[in-house]
Order: sequence, then C-alpha cells, then structure tokens
Amino acid sequence: MSDLPATTIKYVKHTFTKEEMDEMQKKLALKTAELRRKEEEKKAITSQFGSAITQLQTETLSLADSVNTGYEHRSTDCLIKYDWKKGMKDIVHPDTGEIIETLVITDDERQMKFPVKEKKKDKEKKKDDKK
Repeated sequence: MSDLPATTIKYVKHTFTKEEMDEMQKKLALKTAELRRKEEEKKAITSQFGSAITQLQTETLSLADSVNTGYEHRSTDCLIKYDWKKGMKDIVHPDTGEIIETLVITDDERQMKFPVKEKKKDKEKKKDDKK
C-alpha cells in the first residue's frame, strides 16, 4: 500500500493572514495609483492625437477643395483706379487686371489733403527740445 500518493493538489479556499493582507493592501494602493497615472497619460495622448488628427483633416479638406475648384481666396494688395468724372473707383486684381469691385468714391476721398507747414516757432521749439 505504500505506492499510493499521500497528498493531492486541490483548488480550495485560503484565508489570508494579517501579514498577507497588509502586503496585498500595499500592492493594491501602488497598483491603483499606477493605473490612475496610466489612464491620465492615455487621456493626454488621446487628446494630442485627436488634435493632430483634426488639424490634418482640416488641412486635407482645404487642399481637396483647392484641387477640386482650382482656386482659393487670398488677401491681395489690389489696385484702385479712380474715375473722378463718374465718381466711381474700381478695385483691380494686380495679376489679372480683373475688376474685382466698383465702388462710389467717398466724400473723404474727394477731399484734397494739403501738407501742413510747421510754424517757425514750432521748428525752433523742436530744435531746443533735442538739445
């Protein structure tokens, strides 16, 4: 009868000792803190990627529109051609010569601007101030 095993492995309930509980509580606290940090890192990274993806989507759509239409709108220094007899002015595209807009000449534009001459006393005062 000595050939029979004296023990066997079974999956049974184990009640933890105070020392085991203390050790597990420390590990739990550390792992909980680590988990929170990782979740915060994930949120930050996800947010960064989300922003980058949104920016790329915006740029892609803008380029697609430009390719599809063949043009884009840009702020451009345009020429102003005055027709004093008609009281109108044309805003002209500098590259194409196309009239972009025709407007009425304003009263302010009709007023001539004269250079203001400084009085002799003002000139002398400025010279004295520089000294």
